Amino acid sequence: MTYSELLRRIPLSNKAGVTYPDQLPSLVVVPELRVPPIAPVQEMFQAWLDEVDQALKEVSQRQNRGELWNQWYRETYLSKKPMGIQSTLLPSKR
Repeated sequence: MTYSELLRRIPLSNKAGVTYPDQLPSLVVVPELRVPPIAPVQEMFQAWLDEVDQALKEVSQRQNRGELWNQWYRETYLSKKPMGIQSTLLPSKR
C-alpha cells in the first residue's frame, strides 16, 4: 500500500467543524492578564539590605568582643605578672 492510498482512506475533516461555511465557530474569550507593577528597587531590596546591615553589625560586635577580652586579660591577669613572663603568657595570634 502506498502513501497516497493510505491517505485516501482517511476521511477529510474540517478543523472548524462540519457546519463551517454556514456557521463560524465562536471566538475564544481570553481574560486579560494583568501583571502587578514592579515595586521600586529600594523597597524591593529593603529586607535584604536590613539583613546585610545586621550581619555587618554582628561582625563588628564580635571583633570588639575579642578586643575587650584582650584588654581585660591584660588588665586583670598580665598586670600582676613580672615583665619577663608577660610575652610568654600573651595569646598568640594565628
